[in-house]
Amino acid sequence: IFRRVVALAFAEVLAFNRHTVTQLLVVLGLVASAWSSWYRVFKRHIDMLALSANLFSTTLEHVPPDQPYVIGVDGTQVPRTGRKIEGVGWLHTPASPVFKRGIHRAQRFLHGAWFMPTENGYSRAMPLRFLPAFTQKARREVSEACKEWEAALTFMRWVRTQLDAAQRSQQAIFTLGDGGFDTLDLWKALVGLHKVTLLVR
Repeated sequence: IFRRVVALAFAEVLAFNRHTVTQLLVVLGLVASAWSSWYRVFKRHIDMLALSANLFSTTLEHVPPDQPYVIGVDGTQVPRTGRKIEGVGWLHTPASPVFKRGIHRAQRFLHGAWFMPTENGYSRAMPLRFLPAFTQKARREVSEACKEWEAALTFMRWVRTQLDAAQRSQQAIFTLGDGGFDTLDLWKALVGLHKVTLLVR
């Protein structure tokens, strides 16, 4: 299973067409082989919290305890055409101009990432969590309605919990976000978070 997942991850990078499982298998040159075992990979239950915690622990070897752990938060949308998909609702499409905003059906998520240490003047963001931030009017059966700033707060609390569990309770967290996170409710909630700083533009 692990080897299949690694192969699919590489195929995602190399695929220039649609990013479906079938297309990824075409990229891997597995057109003539049986495909069913590749699809069964996605039928297994995955503990995303445990997986994310494991990924988080590998980042700590690159950040000394006396330096801030730098993270970023950003809202993102996944366009959808299906009306029965969890979290799908009408949202402003980012492709439309500000002076004439359009709408489309999509899911809204919060992307939480870790910024790697600067190397040659550049830093890359490595995704850690992808949290649902579905709107109140979106189709929901499992997930509760959540604003982007609430999902960002959840992510920051999770990072704080992970650092505390790693015996790094005194390590500072430095969070970067865009102007959408400049909300009074988020600033009020940050007061209760230990050694967490938020910078928004």
